[in-house]
Formats: sequence, C-alpha cells, structure tokens
Amino acid sequence: MKRFFAIMIAAAMLLALAACKGGDKPGPLGSPDPTQQALNTETSDTTAAPENTLSPGELQFTGDLSYNPETDFDPRLGSALDTFIDVGDFYIWHLSGDYYIRYADKSGGDWGVLCGKPECEHEYGGGPDNEPNKTCNAYIGSVQGSLWIDGDKLYYVNDWERVEGESLGGLHRLNLDGTGHEKVCMLPELLCSAGEALAPQRFYFHRGMIYCRASLFDVVDGEPVARSGYYALKPDGSECTTIFESSTGRGGYMAFMGEYCYVIDVSGSYDDDGNAYTENTLLRWSPNTQKAEVLYRGGDFIYPNPGEWFLSGGNIYLGEPRLRHEGSRGVMYLEDGGWEELINFEDPEIHYTTCCVSDGIAIAENYTEMDSESEDYVRGAWKSLDKDIWIKDFEGNTIYKGKLPMDWMGTCEEAAEMKEISWFYAFGNMDEIWVQFVLDNGNDHFMRHGNFLVKYVPVDGGLEATLTGAALDMLEEY
Repeated sequence: MKRFFAIMIAAAMLLALAACKGGDKPGPLGSPDPTQQALNTETSDTTAAPENTLSPGELQFTGDLSYNPETDFDPRLGSALDTFIDVGDFYIWHLSGDYYIRYADKSGGDWGVLCGKPECEHEYGGGPDNEPNKTCNAYIGSVQGSLWIDGDKLYYVNDWERVEGESLGGLHRLNLDGTGHEKVCMLPELLCSAGEALAPQRFYFHRGMIYCRASLFDVVDGEPVARSGYYALKPDGSECTTIFESSTGRGGYMAFMGEYCYVIDVSGSYDDDGNAYTENTLLRWSPNTQKAEVLYRGGDFIYPNPGEWFLSGGNIYLGEPRLRHEGSRGVMYLEDGGWEELINFEDPEIHYTTCCVSDGIAIAENYTEMDSESEDYVRGAWKSLDKDIWIKDFEGNTIYKGKLPMDWMGTCEEAAEMKEISWFYAFGNMDEIWVQFVLDNGNDHFMRHGNFLVKYVPVDGGLEATLTGAALDMLEEY
C-alpha cells in the first residue's frame, strides 16, 4: 500500500487508454417511427417537434467519430456496468455490485480499496453480521454506474441517494489517491415528457456531459406501464436534454463514438417457441446538432449482454441474437439498412456462444443449456471453472482456441477456495484481454464471493494469465 501511494505522489494523473481500432465504413440508417419520436429539448419535460428527428435522406456522416481516451467513454466496456481505467502506473476498477472502488498496481501483487484516509479500516471484517464501512473514501454502495475521471478527480453518481420528487442522487468525487472524498451536489430529479419521475438505471460520462438511462415500471388502472428514457445532463445538473423516450421500452443501453451518444432501446417479449421477440430501436444523438437519428428499428438484434456491443470508426458491432437452445453463434454489423454477419463460431465438436465483442476481437464460450426442461440441461454446468473459449479477430482469424486458463487461482489465497464462476465479463484487444470474474465457494449455507481482475495475453497460440486485482466479499449466511 505504501508503494502504491508513493507512486501516486510521483505520477502524473492522466487517463491513458489505448486508442481503439476499427474500419472507416459508416453504418447505414433506417427510417424513424413517427409514433416514437426522438426528443430534442432543453428541459426533460418538453416534447420536441417531429422535424428534429432526421429522415434517411437527411442523414449525413459529417460528425466527429474519433476516439480521445482523455475525454471519451471507453468503447471497450460497451454495454457493461463495470469500470476499468488506466491511470498510468495502476488501474482503477469497480465490478458491478462491489461496495468499493478498487486499485490494482500494474506491476502486480499490490491491490486494495482506493482510500487514502489515515487509519481507515476500509472494508468489513467478514461474517454474516458485519456491515460495509460507509465512512471509507472508497465506499460506493451498490451504485450501478460507471466512474470517470474529469481533470484530476474521480467522479461517480450515487443513485442510492435518490430522493423521489427531488433528486436523481448525489454527484461524488475524490482524488486519484483516494483522498479528498466529497459530495459535489445533488442532481435534480428527471421527469419524462409525461411528467412522471424516472428511476436512474445507469450513468455515463463522455466529453464533458453526464448521460443517464432511466426507466419507470408501474401499474396504472390495473395495467402494467413501462417507460424508458435517455438523457444528457450538464455536470452540475443545471440543464437536462431528452435524447429519446419510449412508452414501451423495458430496458436499454447507451454507448459512445466520437461526438455521438448511441442508444439501444429494447421492447418486446417471447414468441411461442420461447425465442426473444423484439422491436428495438437503435439511434444516435449529437450534442452539437441537438438532433437524433434513428439508425435501425426492428427485431433482428436484441438486448446485448454486458460486453457484446462495440463501436469504432463509424461501425456498430453486436453479438448475433441469442436463440433458445442455441445461444449467439457469431458477431454482426450494421450494413445497408440491415445486419450482416462479420464472423461466426460454428464448430463441429463444441457448441459455442458469443460472450464478448470488443476492440477488434470477439470471444465465444462453450454453450450451456439453461432450460431445466431440456434433455441437455445439467444443473450448475454454467458455473463450471472448466471453460472452452474461442477468440477471433474481426477478420475471422483465430487468436486462441482452447481452455480458459485458470491456473492464476493458485497464486491467491482468496481465489484458492473458490469453486464456481458466478459471472465473468471480458473486454480487450488482440494484445491483451481483461476478464473480471465473480467466483464463489460453492457453499449453499455460507456463501463467499470473490471479485478478480485477470489479464490474459496471447502468446505463441496460448494465453498467459496474470491475476491483477482481488476482492473478497463478506460472508453471507443463507
């Protein structure tokens, strides 16, 4: 820990993420739906005129599509709820659901909570009755949103401080060495165009603006109501612009490329065969033109899992739709008004399903049947530490195909007791792949979880794994 803070004092605090790769081919656009206009307003409760949504003939690819790692949301994280920031000599990381912001020294072996408060006890000590230490500078609660650096400060929005009818939550910041934690302000409440208060689901930061995805689920006159909205706010909350609202949306994501904010809004259900049936909207909005452009609307793509959406050079890449008993068999991209297959993971021996679409690479894992009524269902198979993976570049070349190396678990006491994978999420490029694991000990009565940050490097047809960060969750009794 002393070594970490010595580095912090000497280092310049610059965000140094690698520039993203990708082609320069623009993605084509579809027709806007007049029944679900994208909104263009200066306040979130004012509806824009229909002409503010552009028609296909008016769409121009004249906006900035470049990537600036010092100001832009990291496109490798795509649809994930996690944070990973390279700040020179160390990483700042936060796995969704973790109560604390973490750091990990690049040289390895030094990791912990990002708190510089003298004599702070940081985390809980373990045991079913212990509570997280909310006075720790690194405590973030159960925030489902990203963290970002603006200037020399680390920021996040604590939506658990939301006061319905008054505020979205508190905007917090701290120094990059974990000192100086403070609440900057309470962000004002978000109201949709119908005047209803929306609950924030995720916050992002891109080129000096806070973006928010919000939703409302309610029952009105005995009927379920689902609304979703996507908004851009000034950092102090003084202005809020409505990007898009849907009266049928059940979820969605925001991502960023150049000056644009991209939105996937998800509507739909399941057909008689159990396959996802969707009528989804893909659009982009520019704060410079204050106009939204509908890129595609239809059911040929579905709600992406975390890490299955990547934007670069004007191109939009998604995992293929996940089908019941099949999973997702490849990666597709938007071309001439429809989706085209980029690569697939067809194999005669192992059934693969796509689990990652990132910076010039895609990853598939062995498919496990989740339908308990299927003859192929094996209880708990999806949690197995024994995973087959297949990594390809966007040209279809195999980077690695084989078992996911897990020998790093033997280098860490916290990992050694873990027996199952509760969840994992990957991102990266052809030079390095990062995987954030949530592992558990497989004990149904005293469940212990651990979060682990692992770096995989392709070397001579194999993968070299290095444990970079670890965090053992408190013991839970069931």
